[in-house]
Order: sequence, then C-alpha cells, then structure tokens
Amino acid sequence: MITSCINETTSKEQDFEFFVFVMLLLLSSFSEFFPSISYTTPPCSNSQLSYTTGSYYFSGCSFVSLPIMNNGGAIYLVSSSASFFVIENSYFYNCVSKTKGGAIHFSCSKGGIVINRICGYQITTQGASDWDTGGIFSFTLTSNDCLHKFQMVSVASCICEQFEMICSHKGNQEYDNLNSSSHSVKQFSGFYSYQSTATVKWATFFNDTSSSAICVGFRYTTGYNYLQNSNVIKNNSPGGYGVVYSGAAQTYVQDCTFYQNKNTLFVVITSGFLKVQNCMISHDYEKGAVSFENTMPYVGSYEIIHFSSALCYHVSDSKPSFNKVHQFRIFTIFQTIIIAQ
Repeated sequence: MITSCINETTSKEQDFEFFVFVMLLLLSSFSEFFPSISYTTPPCSNSQLSYTTGSYYFSGCSFVSLPIMNNGGAIYLVSSSASFFVIENSYFYNCVSKTKGGAIHFSCSKGGIVINRICGYQITTQGASDWDTGGIFSFTLTSNDCLHKFQMVSVASCICEQFEMICSHKGNQEYDNLNSSSHSVKQFSGFYSYQSTATVKWATFFNDTSSSAICVGFRYTTGYNYLQNSNVIKNNSPGGYGVVYSGAAQTYVQDCTFYQNKNTLFVVITSGFLKVQNCMISHDYEKGAVSFENTMPYVGSYEIIHFSSALCYHVSDSKPSFNKVHQFRIFTIFQTIIIAQ
C-alpha cells in the first residue's frame, strides 16, 4: 500500500497547526550555522536585495515576478571580504537574471552560505555562456573550508536553454532533502557541484530534461562525493554525458533508486571513478570507470516517497497570493507515488 507523508484530506485548521508545529520544531538562526559571526537582518521586500560586503540573515521573504537583473534575480551578494549568508522560510517565483543566479547569486573570497527551507518555481536565466557560469536557480561560491549548505530546498518547473539548475562552487557542500524536478534546461538539469566535496542525501530528481547533457553532476571535486538515499526518476540526458556525471571526481552513489531514466545512466570522464552501491536500477548503461556493488533491478512495488516538498505546501499556503508551489507540491508527491504502483 502506498502511503504519503502528508494527509491531503486534513482540514485547514489541522494544516495550520501542523505548520506552526513544524516551524517551531525546525526554527533556526544564523548563529546555529555560523557561531560568533556578526550579521545584519534587513527587512524583506519584493525587490532585488543587493550587497557588496557584510553578513546577512533573511527569513519569511517572498520574491515574486521581479524585474530582470544582471546577476541574482532576487538576491545578489558579491564580496571581496568574508561574508556569511543564511536565508530560510522563503520562496522565489518567476525571478530572472541575465547571466548567473536566476534567484540567488552569492560569491565571496571567504565565507559560507546556508539556504534552508526554500521554495523556487519557474526561475530562469538568459545568458550563461558555458559550464560553471550558470546557476538557473542559484550560483554560489564560497571558500574551500566553509559551509555550503542546502537544506529542505524544493525547486520546480524551471524552463530555459541555459546551464546548471543549482550551480555550487567550492566549500564543504551539504544537500539534505533537495527536490529539483520538472525542469527543461541545456545542461545539469538537477544539480551541479564544482571544485568541492559534496554530499547529497534524501534528494529527488524527477522529470528533468537536459537538451545537451547531464542531470546530476560532480566535476573537478577536491574529495569524495556522495549521492545517497535519493530518487532519480524519469530524467532525460542525451549527449553521452549521462544522467549522473562524474568528471575528474571520486563519487559514490549509495542506496538510491533509478527508474525510467533515458539514455546513458552513469558516466565518468577524465580521471576519477563512480561507484554505485546498494541501488535499485531499471537500466544500467554506463561509460567510463563505473563499478556496481549489490545493485538490483527496480521492483515495481517499492514505495518511492520523498518529503522535501511538504514544507513548501504549508509555507505557501499561509500566503494565498502565491499558490504555485502549493499546486506543484501536490503534483510532485502524487506523481512520485503513482509511478511506484
């Protein structure tokens, strides 16, 4: 029997009680992530926030249908000094940049970033020139020794012929409960990590299409990368670079489900390796130094359930003017459950 993490028939009162409970349970603060760092909490407004120095904390913001910006359609922070940035409990809808970071552009010579409990929907960029220069939803660059964290982030339905849905450079990258689904882009339709050490767990990449290549990618990384306990479902990656790509990187894929993806599934380019362990796979076309351990065919009765979009439903439902994420959240969970039957 298929079960869901959210009871769709609950009343509005129950929904609100659950929302308050979850917000209290998951309440965070800047100092939780970056102790002993002084920071500013600017007021939220439905306009681009632009800074060239300092550290900032944002919560409860909404960025909807903003004018086109050069970089960072909603938030732009580029600093030559140490900067730290936390944004949580916020959403982005129909934000556009001309080049990097349709919603968020963060770059600093030393510092870190946390993107926590965020919803993004229909975010685009217009002019990324090549690999490593895009970031349709976000372009983030930190120093190698700093935290670079995405937690409970859901990004959906971004359609543009550009590079890298989530483009993350350097830092100690952590992705916990990431949903990147229903995109149609040029390359790296789900996620892209560059020159870093990255761990992605409890993620869903569903119905993403790259017109050129790659859904999930790790490239020129400095240590071991991990994709764990995640769903990679119905993605299409033509061009020979694979749905999951490891380029000059050492990557482990563990305890994941791969179902109805099109074209080559795993690819290693240049040096490095990709080890697939304890995964369920509906097809295993591979290229390069790819090895398999304890894998098994996909079993149709296996329950594919992912929880990362649940908060998007409640956060957006508290602001009736923005119901696109609410609609997408139902679509995502429903589709993900149905294909498991």
